[in-house]
Amino acid sequence: MALYPVKCILFETVKCKNVYDTLSGEIVSCDNSLLFDVIRILSLMKEGKVSEEQLFLDHFSTKGITLYEYRKALKELRLYQKQGIFRKDTHSYQKELRNLNNFLRTMKRDFSRKQVEGSLVLNITHACNLRCQYCPYTAVEYGETRKHEARSMSLELARDRSFEYLDRTRNNKNNLYISFYGGEPLLEFDKIKFLIDLIRKEKKRLRHNARRIFFKVTTNATLLTKDIIGFFVKNRIQLQISLDGPRKIHDKNRIFGDGRGSFKQVMKSMKLLKKISEENGVAGYFDKYVTVNATNFSQTKSEDNAVERFFSRSDIFKNLYFDDEVKFNMAAGKLLKDRCKQKNPQGEVLVKSDIAETNKELKQRVDIAKVHIRKSLDILADLKSSLEDIKIAERFLRAFVDKYRDFFIPDPKHGSKIRALTGTCAIGLRKQFVDIDGKRYMCTQVGLTKESEMGNRTLDFKKISTILKTHVLKFGKPCRSCPAFFFCKECVAQRSQGVRFNFKRDEARCSQFVELVAEQFAFIYSLLDACPSFERFVRKALRKSKL
Repeated sequence: MALYPVKCILFETVKCKNVYDTLSGEIVSCDNSLLFDVIRILSLMKEGKVSEEQLFLDHFSTKGITLYEYRKALKELRLYQKQGIFRKDTHSYQKELRNLNNFLRTMKRDFSRKQVEGSLVLNITHACNLRCQYCPYTAVEYGETRKHEARSMSLELARDRSFEYLDRTRNNKNNLYISFYGGEPLLEFDKIKFLIDLIRKEKKRLRHNARRIFFKVTTNATLLTKDIIGFFVKNRIQLQISLDGPRKIHDKNRIFGDGRGSFKQVMKSMKLLKKISEENGVAGYFDKYVTVNATNFSQTKSEDNAVERFFSRSDIFKNLYFDDEVKFNMAAGKLLKDRCKQKNPQGEVLVKSDIAETNKELKQRVDIAKVHIRKSLDILADLKSSLEDIKIAERFLRAFVDKYRDFFIPDPKHGSKIRALTGTCAIGLRKQFVDIDGKRYMCTQVGLTKESEMGNRTLDFKKISTILKTHVLKFGKPCRSCPAFFFCKECVAQRSQGVRFNFKRDEARCSQFVELVAEQFAFIYSLLDACPSFERFVRKALRKSKL
């Protein structure tokens, strides 16, 4: 019989070997090391097929494997295939294109019915007091389309775009999100403060159906003062603060115009922010409304570890670490609720030094997370715990579950969709970026060109459709062959080259992403094995969230 390629991710936890089957979403813990080898070889096949005999002759006959042992492993593989695991991919580009067309029609309908759920991002200014090396306004790959300049969005234009957003979302019954982006938005703090008051009054006048408007400011935190912090705390304004990690790593890229690092000033602002929020009696403001964006930009493994140690050991970030609010460029995977396990797992013979190093790093990472999780679980289990401690512990655990949500939640619909083709968000649906001139662009991270412009007062659905279909045509086949395509965060903007949409696949980056997904699988599985009580908490949380 013929054997076909399988799409799967192989990973090793502290205790055993596992295989994640991409199409079914199942995870199999392998007893049979020979079965594991067969699956690994089939996962390396890109297309076509191979006979059972040829596979044996090419890969196993010279390794002392008997035909009986080989056929026994294949029999086990066939049993899994009858259960829908490790089966041939029959998805087609035509089917994906139909999915995209249906999605675009639904998106356009929701906009026409004033049910838009995306956030509004106002590029309030191009000016900034820093010159970060990877910033879109500094990096050379954006050419002259974005540059630091003493120009800002006028108050009238910002008001008009905000009011238009409220009108377009009038029937939206969910929360609304309006963000202020730069440059450095705090250079225009008085304008932001005035706009927030205007927008809230307009929402009341329109009798808007949304439950609440959340305001967010993305800042480098170097300009925070007592008055500014007091306003943010009092009005529950969300802050996203850029802090890359310890001084040496942060100051490598986030510098002032004269070359000085900004770490010292940022940490001073963070301490002041936490102090004022506690003094004002606003319970949990710092932990609930402040997020830290740690940009992992072309760092080494040792630098990644240094960043992780910095956040995990800091008293300031103790309730943010391992929370979705400390963000790294980490791959997400998917973990099924019920795992297909067998008895007596056996390890595969690999290079011992590689195994030792991998297991050592994995165990260290699991041990760090285990301390935080067990401490929170103990607080929940202790009848003498205060209500405030219980709330903090529950929030931390739920945030952890949310961060690794894709690992826990099986989604049978994924079998007919390719999430990688539209990335983390479809153009205009998750957020709309409005530059200082009032034009709408597809993302905050693209060149401000005619190619990336998505309309003025309204979105250009024809252009959005053309870009997404071009993307599907370019990446339909290569993305589908990737075992991590369900988890891919690579969006249309990231796949474009420079300021024009000459889409190109970065094979090296894609390979690194698959490795990251495997690492995340190994981490979360090892953690669940080490903390059975946490797995029970996860299941309970999933039932409550109806996911």
